[in-house]
Amino acid sequence: MAVLRLAALVMVLLGAFVFGAPLQYLARRRGWRLAAHMPVLFSSCLCGILRINIRSHGAPVARAPQLIVANHVSWTDILVLGTSKPLCFLAKHEVASWPVLGRLARLQGTVFVDRQRPGGVRAVNAQMARRMGSGESVVLFAEATTSDGTRVHRFRSSHFAAASDLMHQDPQVSHVVVQPVAIVYARRNGLLLGRMGRADLAWYGEMTMLPHLWSLLCGGPVDCEVVFVQPIAYQRGENRKVIARRAEQSVRQASTAAIGGRLPSLLGNEFAGQPRVSILLNTETA
Repeated sequence: MAVLRLAALVMVLLGAFVFGAPLQYLARRRGWRLAAHMPVLFSSCLCGILRINIRSHGAPVARAPQLIVANHVSWTDILVLGTSKPLCFLAKHEVASWPVLGRLARLQGTVFVDRQRPGGVRAVNAQMARRMGSGESVVLFAEATTSDGTRVHRFRSSHFAAASDLMHQDPQVSHVVVQPVAIVYARRNGLLLGRMGRADLAWYGEMTMLPHLWSLLCGGPVDCEVVFVQPIAYQRGENRKVIARRAEQSVRQASTAAIGGRLPSLLGNEFAGQPRVSILLNTETA
């Protein structure tokens, strides 16, 4: 079955590269709405092949401008979030040179950052501000690295300055919506994962992608909990470091609850008033 899923994955990637990429390029040039929704379909297809069941709690806010900040466990986080709605991701500059996926990321409008280049963060923040100002939802993995799936690293605040940049550029923007999101790979084959199980699903340290991908294809279905936490209004004059700490605390609390299987009780209080939606993308026939 893993070989069949691998074949399906290769077919989807080839189809996206040969047919989807030119269509996406044309759609972006012509301003067609299709350009925004093609990445959502692509992410949904790959999550189905990988048998990642996405259980979404709460809902992403619809207001703009918006900065989505999430913890980072694996490269699959991009696919998981990408199923929710059209998004603009911030990625390290190395991704742009990856075969196939790098080309697709560029066509999707990903913003690439080289933190080692002088002025790189400032230039990227300016791009993020323009994207948010145009109505796009920009995703920031605020830890700037991946974790082992058990803990949430400290959020770096440098790219939160993009919200301040936007408010400085446009006097009509009174605030930017910061949407914290917790991503937890909580179960496999229906069983709650322990520390070692979560580490097996995580992609961190010196891991390479192909062995990790093969492990996903060979393993059982994975339940991924995605928690959209109460949004934060980043207003003029506020300190970006304070906003980053608030977002970090919210994501850490939601992650801890999801790991312990305590989301229902947390949702009953912390996230009261937000609709709960379950999106099941498992394809056992692949």
